[in-house]
Amino acid sequence: TGADVVGCDYNLVSEHTMEVGQIIANNTDEQAGECDMVHRRMLAMRPGSMVIKVYRGSMIRDNHLDFPEGIFYEDNCAGTVWMLYCKRFEKINEPMYYYYQHNVSTVHYISEAKCRDRMKAGELLVMECTTRGFMQDFKPEIEFRFAELFYVTTLFSYMSGVKRRKLSFTAELREGMKKYFPEFQSNPMASKVIRRHNARIVEVNPVFSIVEKNGMSEDITGLYEELKEFGCVLQFVRSGRVAITTSNFERVNEYLDYREEKYRKQKQEQA
Repeated sequence: TGADVVGCDYNLVSEHTMEVGQIIANNTDEQAGECDMVHRRMLAMRPGSMVIKVYRGSMIRDNHLDFPEGIFYEDNCAGTVWMLYCKRFEKINEPMYYYYQHNVSTVHYISEAKCRDRMKAGELLVMECTTRGFMQDFKPEIEFRFAELFYVTTLFSYMSGVKRRKLSFTAELREGMKKYFPEFQSNPMASKVIRRHNARIVEVNPVFSIVEKNGMSEDITGLYEELKEFGCVLQFVRSGRVAITTSNFERVNEYLDYREEKYRKQKQEQA
């Protein structure tokens, strides 16, 4: 193919088998081909998994590419950086990688230490892209990728996987976003998708935005799927509204306290 990087899809299996399981698409045909600025921006935002790719050795050696050491999610940093050096990307539309799922897998165990490793990977991504001179041409894409890794994915992993959660940890996420990208709420990536789908923003506040889309079911689902890839969808109602976050701090604790207080008052009134 003459490509610097070749990728494929993967499939999930629960046993050692060559039978294809649930297929998970990785990268898109739109990203394939000669890597002009448009392609490089797409690959920077959505580099895809590194384990299902083959990289040209000379690209790695000539650009002194490597993995960060001593952290768990090292590929979260390397994936975007490596793709920014790719001159041609090709994709094989077959699930050639078999991802074996089992209960004792280390990737399924979430801890605060692992969440901090993902935060570190996001910080290293910004440092590497700054040192290598990518920030000037790809700042919105790098900012988006950092926000996804450092804040969105880490927050959801922490809230769903860590048993003893601390409000101070979410405050660290907020401060990290403000430190590296203080104007991240003005990132245009999600708004471009909304405009392309002829949707309408009906409300914007510090916690979330509400987007309204009229049309056929497949049109509404198409908007939902694209916003879902950004990791910013909080709620979806078909033929209704899609809520996306614009805040660097989800006030989950305040909402839960409000619900608990409301429930307590109802019980007192009933008594």
